[in-house]
Amino acid sequence: MRRLLALLPVVVLAACTTTVPSPGPSTAPTTGPTSSPAATPFPDDGVARVSCDHVIGVEPSPAAQLPVLLDAVALPVGRQLQVTPVDGRWWAKQGLVVRPGTPVDLEIVGEAALTSTIGWGNSPGTAVTRIRVFCPDIYDVPGWYAFAGGYTVDKPRCLPLRVRSGDRETLARIPVGAPC
Repeated sequence: MRRLLALLPVVVLAACTTTVPSPGPSTAPTTGPTSSPAATPFPDDGVARVSCDHVIGVEPSPAAQLPVLLDAVALPVGRQLQVTPVDGRWWAKQGLVVRPGTPVDLEIVGEAALTSTIGWGNSPGTAVTRIRVFCPDIYDVPGWYAFAGGYTVDKPRCLPLRVRSGDRETLARIPVGAPC
């Protein structure tokens, strides 16, 4: 419970800032639990991963405006995200909310993968087209884990995102500055 209370100022600050993603990995200090998962259900094939050390909060359940997909991840498929212009591209700040102990693989598909990126984690992590999240239940509080980050696109668009968890898969359409 003390860890949750210690994270509260970080969650409030993250919700009030308009941080722009950096193009590369960050060397900033991490926040969150000091333990890392001992095992992962994913092969070590070079796909970027969101570090469990970058959890910014634990929520009892995802917000109502974030539908849960595959009983594993909550994504903004039903509402258009606000975008901010950054260096000729468009940034949409949107946290990622995942169920602890459940593996999730997110990948931009189609032609959008050539000009769009996703990234969650500290500052907000490496911007990539495919990312994995797997955090065991390491906090002593029930709930879903939240990560800061978002989407970067070449133009406002409906971003196709393949979502995988275990042997299940679905296509999410994320309205990044444009309707889907």
